[in-house]
Amino acid sequence: MKAYLDSSAIVKLVRSESGHEQMVAFAADADLLVSAAIAYPESRSAIARMFDRRQRELRAARTA
Repeated sequence: MKAYLDSSAIVKLVRSESGHEQMVAFAADADLLVSAAIAYPESRSAIARMFDRRQRELRAARTA
């Protein structure tokens, strides 16, 4: 089966959040994963925001 993934689905593959387990299983069952070209910058941006947010949380915890 060919499966189309949008940026929110791609983020679910790399981030442990609601729907992560289901998305991993769905992707594992697919023969081919495809997405639109725009999914790359959208996904990269979302993952960078998650990383930045986590870094701020860790800094705040160290100074508290």
